[in-house]
Amino acid sequence: MTRRSRFPVTLVVGVLLLAAVLAGGGVVAWQVWGTAALGREHAAREVAALRERWAAGQTVPVQGEAAWIMRIPALEDRVEWPVRAGVADEQLTDGLGWYPGSARPGEIGNFAVAGRWLTSGEPLRGWFELPPGTTVQVETATEIVTYELISAPGGLTVGRDEQWVLDPVPGRDEVPSQALLTVTTHEDLLPGPDVSVAFGRLTDKELK
Repeated sequence: MTRRSRFPVTLVVGVLLLAAVLAGGGVVAWQVWGTAALGREHAAREVAALRERWAAGQTVPVQGEAAWIMRIPALEDRVEWPVRAGVADEQLTDGLGWYPGSARPGEIGNFAVAGRWLTSGEPLRGWFELPPGTTVQVETATEIVTYELISAPGGLTVGRDEQWVLDPVPGRDEVPSQALLTVTTHEDLLPGPDVSVAFGRLTDKELK
């Protein structure tokens, strides 16, 4: 005659399920809050390192390295974020990424960047609440470039494979005559097939 188990099977299963839920919740919490805090620390170090490279005369963007610094004064944190050459995951972990082949800051054409509003430092946290007219500043080795949003950040959603938003004149097959800005970010809580797009135009360039 076998001895009965001290703990019912249902209790054991319940405990295991609870442990799994708590573990999953911990992973989500880390993705949302942990990576944000860590990303901001990394961003601050990267910005400081970039200014040292500028002082040493390095101004040409190198794939994967910070090339410029972006600020959005209307956002509460007012953090300075590095803008790296490239838009792969490794470039977006604690900053923004520049679409290679698009214009550089302040140039005629379309300066196009990507960033995340949740996780990975959250450089675009609060982005969807910003109205047209919001200023976006980009610092280069020699100047401060200021753009003004001409569309609401949440006003346009496209598929990830729609590349027309990165054209020199988005949506038009023509030679650019002004300096434009395009900012893309994931539409949903986590990166997926939908991309939110906002456009801006140059309003000021100031030598440092």
